Amino acid sequence: IQPCDAVGGVGNFVNQPVVGAEDAWEYPQGGFGKPRNATEVRRTMWGDLMAGVMPIYSDWNIQIGGTGKGEPDARRAFDFFYRNTNYRSYVQLNSLVSASAGQIASGIRGSQYLVYDQSGGSITVNLSGVPSTKTFSVLWYNPATGASATATAVQGGASRTLSPPASIFPAPADEVLLLK
Repeated sequence: IQPCDAVGGVGNFVNQPVVGAEDAWEYPQGGFGKPRNATEVRRTMWGDLMAGVMPIYSDWNIQIGGTGKGEPDARRAFDFFYRNTNYRSYVQLNSLVSASAGQIASGIRGSQYLVYDQSGGSITVNLSGVPSTKTFSVLWYNPATGASATATAVQGGASRTLSPPASIFPAPADEVLLLK
């Protein structure tokens, strides 16, 4: 086993399994650069999974202030990935969404697109590299509650802007969009 390179990337481990140890536990005091609460644990877990890293949620640090409150968020993230995606074949697709809007993307070009948006609101996904005859099902998912909803399918061939359903996002919140 070798560590990732010093700049936090996966270095020579591209297309190889990477496990993130001790990167997703709460430390409310904000020390060690660790998540301070369940929201930050959720974002850490999703960010890791979408980057191809298998995170290990381990709030073994309860003795130094960890709360364990991120466990439900970690379980929801794993459940979503295992049930809904072919994550082992995913690559990062961040260029297809708006980083300035707090969005990251990964997936399988032409087949699956997964977007995590930590700001809430509409998401525009650039599907111009996909034939316009290709249709994608749309699934919205609330990573904080586990609620999901389907929406009208979209075609490839252009950038598509999709708005989350108010039924599972009553206010702007972290949201997940899956196109398959």
